[in-house]
Amino acid sequence: MKSAAALTLFVLLAACGDKDDDTASTDGADGADGADGADGADGADGADGADGADGADGADGADGADGADGADGTDGTVELSHATDIQPIWEANCTFCHAPEGSADWMNLSGDAYSVLVDVPSGQLGSMDRVEPGDPANSYLWNKLNDSHASVGGTGNSMPPSGLLDADTLATIETWINEGANP
Repeated sequence: MKSAAALTLFVLLAACGDKDDDTASTDGADGADGADGADGADGADGADGADGADGADGADGADGADGADGADGTDGTVELSHATDIQPIWEANCTFCHAPEGSADWMNLSGDAYSVLVDVPSGQLGSMDRVEPGDPANSYLWNKLNDSHASVGGTGNSMPPSGLLDADTLATIETWINEGANP
């Protein structure tokens, strides 16, 4: 694993454009063997030098193309947001009922539903917020989506009533809550 100083130096050099992207990690000049990128400063396989500016081995899925992985001092992860990642889920799966004129219009999830979900007590279980940032287990909505709401003292049907969301969609929602339920 590279030292923090070496990583910082690499990030600074990459940000200034001093690194030759065509030869990065292929000749071992940056300390990498070019085979797997695990020891390389760019964290990639050496093909383009743009991948993994954070020095990771690419396991986090960051590719460096957006400049978000390491160049800004982060670990390469991009936090999910309600507006970009979660609202489309509500629009596709929930607004048939949870919208004006819908059968559950008392909780309108159309448009921007953030303000009716995050840090708002549940109508069915007032001791639990609909979404408790950083805590899916104590988020009533999460329990409704997983059909575990009765186990926390809730009532009614699981959501959506047509059947549970697929595993990838649930994982996205869980990650969003765990990351602090960002707007």
